Amino acid sequence: MGNIRRRNNKKSNSIIVYGMIMIVLGISGAIGYGPIGRLLTAVSAFLVGEIYLLLLILLIVIGIYLMYFKRLPSLNNPKVLGIVLVLIGVTMLLHKENILQIDEPSKFLEFAWAKSENAFQILDKVSKGIALQGIGGGIIGGIFVWLVMGLFGVTGAKIFYWLFIIFGTLLFTGFSIIDIIKNTMICDKEIVPANNNKKIVPKIKEEVDKLLPEGEVMINDNSEDNKRVIERPSIKKDDKKDIEKLIDHTNKNYRLPMLDILDKPKKQIVDNQSNMSNNIKNLEEQLSGFKIIGKVVSVTVGPSFTQYEVALKPGTKFNKLEDISKELGVALSKTNSRIEAPIPGKNTVGIEIENDGRTIVYIKEIMESIPNDEKTNNKKLLVALGKDVKGETKFLEIDKTPHLLIAGAKNTGKTVLINCILASILMRTKPDEVKLLLIDPVTDEKSLCMYNGVPHLLRPVVTNPTKASVALQLIVQEMEHRYDVFQEAGVKNIGSYNEMVEKHNKSRSEDDQMKKMPFIVVVVDELADLMKIAAKEIEDCIMRIAELSRTTGIHLIISTQQTDKSVVTDIIKNNIPSRITFQLKTKKESENIIEMAGAEKLLGRGDMLYLPQGDNSPTRIQGAWICEEEIHRIIDYVCQQQKSQYDARFDNLYNDEKTIDVTTTGIDANYDIDEEYDDPLYNEIVDFVVQTGKASASILQRRFKLGYNRAARVIDLLEKRGIIGPATGNSKPREVLVKYGNDSNNGGII
Repeated sequence: MGNIRRRNNKKSNSIIVYGMIMIVLGISGAIGYGPIGRLLTAVSAFLVGEIYLLLLILLIVIGIYLMYFKRLPSLNNPKVLGIVLVLIGVTMLLHKENILQIDEPSKFLEFAWAKSENAFQILDKVSKGIALQGIGGGIIGGIFVWLVMGLFGVTGAKIFYWLFIIFGTLLFTGFSIIDIIKNTMICDKEIVPANNNKKIVPKIKEEVDKLLPEGEVMINDNSEDNKRVIERPSIKKDDKKDIEKLIDHTNKNYRLPMLDILDKPKKQIVDNQSNMSNNIKNLEEQLSGFKIIGKVVSVTVGPSFTQYEVALKPGTKFNKLEDISKELGVALSKTNSRIEAPIPGKNTVGIEIENDGRTIVYIKEIMESIPNDEKTNNKKLLVALGKDVKGETKFLEIDKTPHLLIAGAKNTGKTVLINCILASILMRTKPDEVKLLLIDPVTDEKSLCMYNGVPHLLRPVVTNPTKASVALQLIVQEMEHRYDVFQEAGVKNIGSYNEMVEKHNKSRSEDDQMKKMPFIVVVVDELADLMKIAAKEIEDCIMRIAELSRTTGIHLIISTQQTDKSVVTDIIKNNIPSRITFQLKTKKESENIIEMAGAEKLLGRGDMLYLPQGDNSPTRIQGAWICEEEIHRIIDYVCQQQKSQYDARFDNLYNDEKTIDVTTTGIDANYDIDEEYDDPLYNEIVDFVVQTGKASASILQRRFKLGYNRAARVIDLLEKRGIIGPATGNSKPREVLVKYGNDSNNGGII
């Protein structure tokens, strides 16, 4: 991953240089400064005619774009296509007089060439200071007029340059003619007064739940049609204004990205079969040398490794193969080999050897293989993984995992996998179908921060580890709130609730429509950084979410580089059944993640073992590859489709200057930081401090198993209430200022 980042930095620097060159050339050509400037003016006038200044200004704008965004503009962007169409239309329009003079298309291009003059003639005029007039729309406009006249005649040419300008303007501005007609029809309906005098009370959408207390949902059973109808209470005027702001940002015509936005897979010529016969011979000889009788019955070449399927003599213990795995690798001139004993569904053993050349699995290959049917399209959390040894595409249904733990050493493919998961979600779901909460506390990378502004986010990417614990607690609250809604609605899970909402909406007008409940996917990029700050609180939140959130549509994806038991605790493992592990350093680390050895034998660079919930043996997969440019294109597209609309409950987790406690007992989303803080263990802590005569954050952490932030907050509270003295600055415990006595008014403390 480090090499990839260095290459990306070099590419970004070269793009900045190109941007600077384009700005300098554009300015030089616009003012006609020096020989270079005059040459640029002449070339521009030759290409687009009298609007040569517009072309040079466009060159400057592109240069500024390259310097600011450090990437090439996407050609799939409708705004870019709109500019091109307008430019073509204007150049054709400037040839309007020429169209009237020449009726035959075959002669027009010749006439336009003579009228536009060549670049050297224009350069001569520029050098002499002669104004560039009467050159029409240049050679570009002439070519397009010639093409259109040849296909549609003179009248068609007159119509087409206006069509180019109109459609280019619509693409650039994002306006839709159909939407304009619809809005006009809606406005006409609103002008006509209604026949009845009843006030229409709008039904509260899902966003209203942010503004109202929990539980304020009334359910009435309709005995006539046996349908359950949810009626919502009316709201205040101020709240209505807030809701209107939220609804205004929702794009009802949201379109999912097309697969064309991804890079086309490159042709790869890799020869991994030339030494196959020699490998089979060496492998069988090596087995017989260790007194293991076996024969290779099948060979399967995968993207990164080849599996030799060996049939062993009955009674042979598999442990013998595992003990000689290194020797088998040496015999085949490979540093490592992995044994899969037995192959699932067979009575044979698989010996996996690294390929001489590795085949890259592009994410577009995986996405293209997703069936385009209604059943698959309803699987909103289906994401791309990669290919197995047979070359079959592998997917992951997040809602069936239902939570996922990703482990692996540095630069083995964890971040690429997370990007593939997020890209799959952005390409297959709309913002009202899936919401994301991204937590990226890694200090040196912040790889998830590029997703800021995506309309699927509940809030901007959380980078502060202390805020992350509060965000997870708010997810716990959302989970509990959804359980209350399900109970009131008489349903069991998010699927049943959304089906009920869909049936409700069929018989209602647009104003009475209810919104479906979206899935929520929480992604934590580095668990170890959170466990260092508040291990107890983070562990409790993960346990609470993992235990109860499956039916509510809330799913966890946790990634970690450190795999020891202080980070990946037994509680976390017991509550997160699905695991993916990339290359690990030791056999012990592999056993801690997937309960068996094997991850230490992986090859890195996306080579992974996937152990889903309920399976006894993992599947080896070569992970899909997605580059940073593809991610930026997807992000740019979805941001153009809809503006980000953050959840108000996650906007201000807490003030950076003060911290608040996060406990499993719950936290108020409207918590005021200026209110006096209290802790449920406060009385016990006071008893302990007064009895021992010592108080410090570290002592409270050890004694009561608190996180550092919570312990420090209690220490500040004890100092504020005069129970302990101020900090001495020498890392010694605080002085206790009170002791137990017979004063009953103060609870025995004097």
